[in-house]
Amino acid sequence: MRYILRFIAVAILLLSGSFVRGQSTNLVLTATLNLTVYIQQPTNDSSVFKTTTTQKLATKDIVAAIAADLGLSADPLTSKLLLIYNGVGDTTTNAILNAVLRTGGGDTNINGIFSLDFPSRLSVLDNLTVATERPNPNGTSQRLEYSIMSVSVTTSNLSFQTQGQVKLSESSITSGRTIVDSRAFPTTYNASITGSGTVGTNSAVFNGAFVAGSRKVEVTGP
Repeated sequence: MRYILRFIAVAILLLSGSFVRGQSTNLVLTATLNLTVYIQQPTNDSSVFKTTTTQKLATKDIVAAIAADLGLSADPLTSKLLLIYNGVGDTTTNAILNAVLRTGGGDTNINGIFSLDFPSRLSVLDNLTVATERPNPNGTSQRLEYSIMSVSVTTSNLSFQTQGQVKLSESSITSGRTIVDSRAFPTTYNASITGSGTVGTNSAVFNGAFVAGSRKVEVTGP
């Protein structure tokens, strides 16, 4: 019993009492997308020849499309796409990854609209991951992975599914000399992606980059 009490006391110190007060410790990364889109234009009476146009899409355009579907007011200069790992620090459970749109009105879960995935199979081959891992003397670790990742967005006026190679850098979570979570969590995603979808009702091919970074820890709750 004394051992259990000492363990609880250490946990309280490490997490600044977050569990005791019903708080959640979350890991937050900011996501950005920069895409070139090749859009099929419809034929008309004056021409029977097919034509494509090229359009640039940035994170603000993705935010605007998502916010419009949700009926939210989103300032394109301040609103953000976030990847949030909820519940870090408790090594007895898996932290849950959620996609979130952060606007001036707060956070909105957009898991059904914006998603990342590491597909288990690509065509007839398995999707394999290669990695370099390095432990540190203090119990923390670092990890570098290369794999294939898909990025998709599904809204009324803009939808696409893309995939490509991702470089995923991960490390344990610390605050000063305190280890918040010894498990390795992403610090950055860097992916070159390509795929297809629609802009409005027009077919389109998408090509560009997905990046997530600026990792920070947030504590939410009462």
